[in-house]
Amino acid sequence: MCHCLYNTKIMKYIIGDLGSSHLITALVFHEGIEHVTFKDVFVPGTIISAGFCSIQIVNGVVDVHAYSESKSLGVVSNPEQDAKIIKRAIQIDI
Repeated sequence: MCHCLYNTKIMKYIIGDLGSSHLITALVFHEGIEHVTFKDVFVPGTIISAGFCSIQIVNGVVDVHAYSESKSLGVVSNPEQDAKIIKRAIQIDI
């Protein structure tokens, strides 16, 4: 069975400590919401990066690209590291 999804979703994300695990994680949310809206969800001082990400699934393979910055939080993305953390956080199984 072929799970073919070619639509790319553009989302926003924040990487930090949500206090629920010993690992930092990603919170991924709709691009229309300001990053600062979720600031208080994180353990104070633990937000290490934020920006935008594109998430695409093609033939069962998840591809994540992180980029840009959050002006409202004053932090930039770390594209390679952030993409890995986002992929782990969303745990898509096709």
